[in-house]
Formats: sequence, structure tokens, C-alpha cells
Amino acid sequence: MLPLLLALGILSQSWKPPLLAKPDECTAKGNLMNRLIRATNRLTQPPYTEEFILADVSFKEKRIFTEYSGDISGRIIGLAATQALCGRPTCWDLNELLTKLVQYQKPDGHFGAPQNLDQGIDGPRDMPILWGNGRMLIGLVEAWNAIHNKEALDMAKKLGDYYVNTDKYYDHASLVHQFGSEASGFQTCYFSGIEGLVRLYQVTKDKRYLTQAEKMAQLMIDTSPIGEMHSHGRLCADRGFLDLYEVTKDIQYLNYVIRDENAFRTQYLFPTGGISEMTVRSWNRDEGCSEADWLRLNLRLWRLTGMDMYLDTAEMDLLNELEVNQFPNGGFGHHECYEVDGLMDGYQANTTPGTQEAYWCCSIHGPRALLEVPWYSAAVQGKKIYVNLYEPVKTELKVGGDMVSIWMERNNGGSDITLHILPSHPDTFSMAFRIPLWANQFTVTDDDGHPIKRLPSPDGRYLIERKWGIDNTIHIHMPYTLSYRIDSDFVIPHNFADQKAPVRAVALYYGPYLLGWDPNEVKLPVGRTFPHVSLSEGKTDINALSVVFPAKGNQPAISFQAIGRLAEGGKGFRVRADVEP
Repeated sequence: MLPLLLALGILSQSWKPPLLAKPDECTAKGNLMNRLIRATNRLTQPPYTEEFILADVSFKEKRIFTEYSGDISGRIIGLAATQALCGRPTCWDLNELLTKLVQYQKPDGHFGAPQNLDQGIDGPRDMPILWGNGRMLIGLVEAWNAIHNKEALDMAKKLGDYYVNTDKYYDHASLVHQFGSEASGFQTCYFSGIEGLVRLYQVTKDKRYLTQAEKMAQLMIDTSPIGEMHSHGRLCADRGFLDLYEVTKDIQYLNYVIRDENAFRTQYLFPTGGISEMTVRSWNRDEGCSEADWLRLNLRLWRLTGMDMYLDTAEMDLLNELEVNQFPNGGFGHHECYEVDGLMDGYQANTTPGTQEAYWCCSIHGPRALLEVPWYSAAVQGKKIYVNLYEPVKTELKVGGDMVSIWMERNNGGSDITLHILPSHPDTFSMAFRIPLWANQFTVTDDDGHPIKRLPSPDGRYLIERKWGIDNTIHIHMPYTLSYRIDSDFVIPHNFADQKAPVRAVALYYGPYLLGWDPNEVKLPVGRTFPHVSLSEGKTDINALSVVFPAKGNQPAISFQAIGRLAEGGKGFRVRADVEP
């Protein structure tokens, strides 16, 4: 019942958000770290130079989207700040970028082309400025939080003043649906500034910035339903609403985002766990920025609500969509969908027109999201540790008065997890393990293979409590099984327990992994749109994350594999099948 109430925007306020580890006290390992290294290394290679990064404020170099002032430069500053906050080397020298940025801020506080708003709003000029300055504002505040650079805070306050002082020009419902609904639309460009204003208020305690953010949020609530919007812009605004909720405790902001998340998940979610670039059902392209935003939003919604379905959604995005969205060079971008019978049916090869690395935005936004994943791997509430994501991460949490180190390792494709739990002193505390929706079995054993008693837990978690020594090892076993998922909500797995008839055009999963097949290698019989397979006949290989279905009638044997592996090197894949028990 509670997930339904959440979907309707009704939330109990009894949940107390747990504390996350400090960003510099949690570190990715294994494949997650490799993905992050590839992503951040990309930002030190052509076309990225200091002149290229600052071109959208200096105009000294003509490059793509120079009119979106603050977009690339603000994102790079925000990413470098987050790297610094995580105790990692920065892709660019943050202090140097900030020092050079100062000269390009206009007297009224904005970055970009000169404006005279008394003469009216000029869409081609002013919308790119609004979008880019929104990315710049949050980047500057993040830079202040990370390294306490005074120039960053001074620029952020001047830019915040710009939003306050231009409210009389922009705060009009008549503008909301002008200038299109995509990247240059008012609702995309203006409302994305909310998160920077709230964060600036948190730093300065200047209520003008909070008031301005609330006014912008109210305009969005009054005028902007989710349909036919640029998903990246909408999700940036949604983050601002969550910031408003945390500051004001006004439940309307959280409920608004809950309704948005439900709409994305049930209407615009791809089988990959990613969302479409536009909130249009027929839209046939992803966007790396949106997929990164989707991950961050769901992770944060878990912390604010305690609902594990958000972690399931985030995990699906991380292991599937974001894996294939990352290009061989480490960047992120757009992929054209296969569309069969009006259904999204996988992604075409990277050589397809329309499939491209978006080095001007997605390649910066992707690693920004990957950096946050370790923060949420585990969290603490009093003397209870919530174990949330089963990624190779080492994290430090303060439980009671003592520090507890947790180190997670993945084995057998991720179906077996080893946890090393290392308190600084022997202590008694509980651990609550998320049982993923896809896991039909979930067992926890000690290092000798003995089951650890599960305690009752109203949230459905596998709860254990014991006195821990200073060196403990436990094991989680979640055997992967085949399931299918349908378009109404790809996060929820199905089997044939209640249905014996074949199901048409569904997506197949092995544990948390979406399976795909290579259309260049499999030739379907004439007249058949999708392969026809029986789940009970599939031969699985957990090391390859694959399943082979035998030949059936005039259909040849067909091999499905986790899309992250199938798409290596930029290959395309399809995912739909007709299935039976």
C-alpha cells in the first residue's frame, strides 16, 4: 500500500533520513571505479582545453553551444569540486578556472551575452543564458563547499542576485510554454536554476535566495505538467524541489518529485532502466545527462523516503543504461533506439546517425553521477546500518560514537557479496540489507557458512543484530534467475507463477541485468517480429551473464547476454522477446 500512496504523493513524515558517509570516506572499487576513471580521463582529452571550457563565457573560441553560457564551464567546475570533495584528483585545476572566470561575470551577475531585459525576453539569447547560468550557479556553490574558494562564493552571490533582480521579467506564466519544449524551452532553462539558489541559501543564509527559489518552484507547480518536456531539465528542477523540501520541510515539494518520479518510471522508462530524452512516449533516443540525473534522483529519494523501490530503480539504471550509455572513449551521450511495432527495442550501433557522444554535456554529467554511487552504498541511522547497493565499495560510517569500516566485494557476477565489517571497537549494532526486487532468494551467512538469524523488519529488509568484533566477514547469496518485465514498469520483475499463457514483446532479465541479442547474428523466421523463447529452457552462464535458448521450430538457437557486455565496442542490440514458461 505504501508504494501506491507514495505514487499518489502521500508520504508519512515519520521516516528520519539516515546519514551518508562523508564523500571522502567512501571509495569505489572494481568495475565501478574503472568506469569512473574512464569517464574522468575523457575530460582531459580533446576537445577539452581550458580555452574550450571557458569559451561559453569568454567567447574567445567558437565551439558548439557557446551561447549556453556557463553550461560546459559550470559543469566542469561542479565536477571538479565533487572530485575534490571525494578526495580524488580533479580533472582540471579548480582554483585556476575560478580565478580566470571572474573577469567574465557581467555587472548584473550573469555570464554570457549582454542583456537588456527592459526591452523584452529574447528567446534565442536569453534561454541559453538561463540554462547555462543555472549550471554555473550550482557549480560555483559546489566549488565553495569543496574548497572554500572565496571567488567562487562571491561569483555565486552575484549570480544569485541576478535571479532575484530579474524575477520581475521571468516570473510570468505566459513565458512558460514559449520557446519550445526541448533544450531551449523556458521551462527547461529557468527552473533548473532552483537547485543552485537553494544551495546558495544554505551557504549564505540570505533568505532572498530561498524566497526566489520558492517563487520559481511555485511557477513550475502552477504551469508545468510533466508531458512533452526535456527530461534532463525537468530532473534538474526536481533536484531543486528536493533541496527545498530539506530546507523548508514543506511536504508539497517532496510529493511533487514523487509524482514526477512515478510518471517517469511508468510512462517514459526504457527497458534499459534509462529514460527518454523527452517526456514523449514515442521519443526514440536517450540522453546521458538524463540517465545520470535519474540515478541521482532515485538515490536521493530513497534517503528522503526510506522506500527501497527507489534503490531498485537506481540499480537498474546504473547496471544497464549507464553501462551502455558510456562510449568506448569513456564519454556519455545519445543512442538511437530500435523501434519495433512502436516499442523501444534496444539501441542501434554507435555508427548510427543520431548516436553520438555529447561531449558538451553528457560526458561531464555522467561521471558526476558515478561519483555519488559510493555515498549511498551504506548509510547509518542511530545504531542501524542500511546496506543499499551491492557494488564494490569501501566506506566508513560513524555508528554511535565509533567508526565502522565496510568493504564490499562482488563474486559470481554479483550474485554473491562478501562484506568485511570492521568496527574500531567491539560493539553491538544492527545491519539492514536491501533485498532487491529481482532476488527470489536472499541468504546471509557468517564466514563459516552458518545462516545468520533474520529479525522481523517492517520495511522488508533482511535485518540482523549482533555484537561485532573488530574483524567480521559475512556473505550474501542472491542467486540470479530469469524474469521478464513489461512496459508499465520495467523495474518490477515477473515470472509465470500466476500466468501460463505466453507474454508478447517483453524484456528479459537475468537477476538485475537486462539481456539483449545481436540482430546481426540472429535471423528470425519470416513473419516473426520477436524471438520466441521458453524461460524454463534457457541455459544460463553466470560468469558470462548470458542465457542460450535452444532452437525452436524454424527459429535457430539464440543467445542473450547482459547488454553492458553485448554492447562493448559500440555494437547495437535488441531486447524484446515473446516468452512462455
